[in-house]
Amino acid sequence: MSSRFAALVVWLVGTVGLALHGAASGSDVFQTYSDKQILDYYEQLAFGADLTTPNLKDFVSTHIWKRDQAHKVQVVLLPQASVSLVDSSLVEVKVVLGEIAQRSGGIVAHVVNLKELGLLMQSEKGKMALSADVMWVFIGNRQEMMTNLKRMSSNPAVAALLGSRVMEDESHPFCLASNHTTRMPPSEIEISMVWIETGPAFRECLYEEFMQAFGIAHDFPEGVPSIFSEDRLHTAPSELDWVLWRIHTDPSIVTGMGVDGARVAASTILSLLRGSAGPATTP
Repeated sequence: MSSRFAALVVWLVGTVGLALHGAASGSDVFQTYSDKQILDYYEQLAFGADLTTPNLKDFVSTHIWKRDQAHKVQVVLLPQASVSLVDSSLVEVKVVLGEIAQRSGGIVAHVVNLKELGLLMQSEKGKMALSADVMWVFIGNRQEMMTNLKRMSSNPAVAALLGSRVMEDESHPFCLASNHTTRMPPSEIEISMVWIETGPAFRECLYEEFMQAFGIAHDFPEGVPSIFSEDRLHTAPSELDWVLWRIHTDPSIVTGMGVDGARVAASTILSLLRGSAGPATTP
């Protein structure tokens, strides 16, 4: 792991309550898709096993697995040697995280500079805080990302990523995320590791990998208008993505929910979002 820290740490704090900010921007989605279509998309996106250790695959395939939004999540940037601490990519991270938080159902972003991080690390409480509820984000060129991934291959979830197409296909940006817990489910995600290659797809990767590190478990097949689609035609979240993100980050969607329970909760959230966006068309 690189010993160089970025000039910022973003604290993400979950809040309680049903915030409907960003709902109106999804009005076109509500005109285009029926509730059933949106719920089907959410079910497909929220249940999967792409980012987990092998012993969690069965659980995550049939249950929601996300972060506890009542906890602070420290997003610690680890720029590699090729990335300056004043690099514009670090500004991009703040912008993307800010939008992800603003369009969520209860994530608030706070920026802490390097000096404040140093003060935190001087305290035992701060050191303990960095051992869980943390997202380690490696940023650098492709070779640096591959080197870091291989160094961590003793972790089963990381080792599983070594066989992904990202490692072999240089036309695909090197962007990966892996989620972990120190306890068995239904414990929430506590630790995430994210690898983001600098380059033309940097911002696209930030959106996708950060959202997946909060529990978006699966990708879509080609043809879905989404940043999570395999065809990679969207370089930023679509309005459909934002609606699905708002549902997923609602406090009523919790780790351990099965498909049926999550669908019921998502249907309630969707009704409120749709109501705030205006009348729907007939499916």
